[in-house]
Amino acid sequence: MRARNVRPTGQERMFGTDEIIVSKTDPTGVVTYANDASGRVVGYHSNRRCPDRRPIESIRHVYQRMLKVEAGHSRAVDAARAGARMLTDELADAGVTYDRYIWSLISGQEQVQSAA
Repeated sequence: MRARNVRPTGQERMFGTDEIIVSKTDPTGVVTYANDASGRVVGYHSNRRCPDRRPIESIRHVYQRMLKVEAGHSRAVDAARAGARMLTDELADAGVTYDRYIWSLISGQEQVQSAA
């Protein structure tokens, strides 16, 4: 059943840093599943989290190097491969996996100095 006459409350809803909002809809857009965090925001699904800017700032220089590498290629597929290869090589040189690097950024405990 679809919610009707839903009005935003104007109240900010806060979630824990370990919470993820999950909902699932059927092909017509009817919500068929919502976890507890999602259930606290009923009827209005334009939820956005304000990201912590520190991980974004700490990876900005990696992104800039990737853009520079990618700019040297005229085909998008070649540019994407070159950027991915650059990042993979830097992480390998630092002895860390991509997943570990990303989690270190998210946790605020960046552990890879040479790749970051």
